[in-house]
This record gives sequence, structure tokens and C-alpha cells, in this order.
Amino acid sequence: MLVVPLLAAGILSQELIARFAEPPDLSIGQKIKVTVAEPVRLPPGFMTRTALMPRSLTGILTAYSPHESITVRRTGWIPGMGSRDERSVDWRAVMGIQVPKRRNALNAVEGAIGGFSAAVGFGLSLGLFDSLFCGAGGNKYCRDRNAWYYTKRLAPFAIPIGTVAGLLSERWRRVY
Repeated sequence: MLVVPLLAAGILSQELIARFAEPPDLSIGQKIKVTVAEPVRLPPGFMTRTALMPRSLTGILTAYSPHESITVRRTGWIPGMGSRDERSVDWRAVMGIQVPKRRNALNAVEGAIGGFSAAVGFGLSLGLFDSLFCGAGGNKYCRDRNAWYYTKRLAPFAIPIGTVAGLLSERWRRVY
């Protein structure tokens, strides 16, 4: 019972320490992801009319002056396509800055584990569906199969897909 308040206090204190830490050493032209607190208008039924919601901006750093502002040129998902706009953000609105991690074999292993987890999850879901609707009997097309049967059938497809997705995905490391 005491663990939850201690955990919340630990997370808040780490966030507070990171908030007053030195700004990171970033270079112009580096790919970054900036999390910004933006005011959002709420529907009229709420007590307050505006709230701060986090929004992330991913792109290329074009101007950087610590403790003043940061400017990011956003690009689309596919390079060369999509809208390109530059957005300058006041430093007080910055909630966090992340830079991409290097790709390595550990990303592929994490992706393979994720693919196996997806296969187990789908196997459990299909096994539960099969036991609910076919467990009563009476239907000649139903075969009572368990979750492990479906997991064995899905894993040869899900694990390689997860490995490739893990290797090609971009992971982020928080620097501020």
C-alpha cells in the first residue's frame, strides 16, 4: 500500500530534477523529438476552458538557444513527402527532448520478443474465442483447439516480422 505513493514521489522527483538539469548539447541539423506542452481548448461543459496537453514534434533541429527557444523543421513520415514547416517553441513549454538511439542487434531481439508476445496474445484470444463458441459442441465445423495450437501456427510469421520491425524501428533516448 505504501509502494504506490513512494513510486509516484520518485517519478515526480526525477522529473523535477531533469527539469532543472543542464540543457543538452545538441547540434544544428540533428534529428530530435521535442515534447511540448500546448494549451488546448476544452468543450464548454468543463470548469476550465483550456488545458495543457503534451504534443511531440519530430524533425531536424534548425535553431537552438538553451533556456530561450528551440526551432524544429518538421518533415513527413516519408522523406521528401508531406508538409514541411518550421516551428519555434519557447523553452518554458519544452517538457522533454529525445535523440535517436543507434540501431543494433538488441533492437532485433526486442522485436523478435515482441513478435512472439503478439503470437501468444493472438493465440490466447483465438483459443478463448474457440473455447467459448465451440466448447458447447453441437457444431460439426468446430474443432476444440487450445491457445498453444494457435500460437504455434502464428509464431513462424510473427517472430520474423517482429525482428524486421525491431531492426528498422527508430528508438529514442531522452536527453532532457
